[in-house]
Amino acid sequence: MAGFSLASQIPSGEDATMRRIADLQRELRELGPSVAGSFRTTVEELRAVDAQLNATLVDIQETVATAITDSSYTRATIDERIANPVDVTATGRVTSALPLKSLGSRNYLVTTSFVGAWINEDGQIGYNPSSRTVKRDLEPFTGAESLLGLNVYRGRYNWDADDAPLQSFLIAEEVINHFPDMVPCDAEGTPQTVNYSQLTVPIIALLQQQNARVVALEARLAAVEAAATP
Repeated sequence: MAGFSLASQIPSGEDATMRRIADLQRELRELGPSVAGSFRTTVEELRAVDAQLNATLVDIQETVATAITDSSYTRATIDERIANPVDVTATGRVTSALPLKSLGSRNYLVTTSFVGAWINEDGQIGYNPSSRTVKRDLEPFTGAESLLGLNVYRGRYNWDADDAPLQSFLIAEEVINHFPDMVPCDAEGTPQTVNYSQLTVPIIALLQQQNARVVALEARLAAVEAAATP
């Protein structure tokens, strides 16, 4: 307010206080331009920082957009890469909702160091180890004679062509009655396939039994022949 003076509001007996207030008024007037200048400088610096941040953000957005474009493939590019594949190495789990195919594998010669692979009901591919170190509850195999009750068939699958070569089969519904542990079933308990590799075990057991019988018969025959010899 023009013409306003704190001194006029102070009693005349307070001279020292009035002089101090007057000094403070003078100091404020002197500081005014300096404070205003500093404030303007700070605002200008903040505006410069904001502009720099905006420029940096634009650069980042452009870099990300370029990276997305560079890593994106059109359908034509994907088809071309599938038609002309390169080696692919995966360090994690690979999951496919559809059957996996490797047509070239049918013409690939497998060496003697191969490992037979299996797939379980969850689609997990692996192999069955045979080391004693990974087995427990071992006991002699019994019931190998049941093999003789299995029917062996020659035929074709429903989806085979009429002139497709005949194949040899066991029927899962029949095998499960003799060797239930060797017939994988679906969630409803319906037989799906025969684990033919497991059937080699009772075959070996049956051969061992037959061999023991042959040895026993040969011993009896030798004893009979020896008794009949004058």
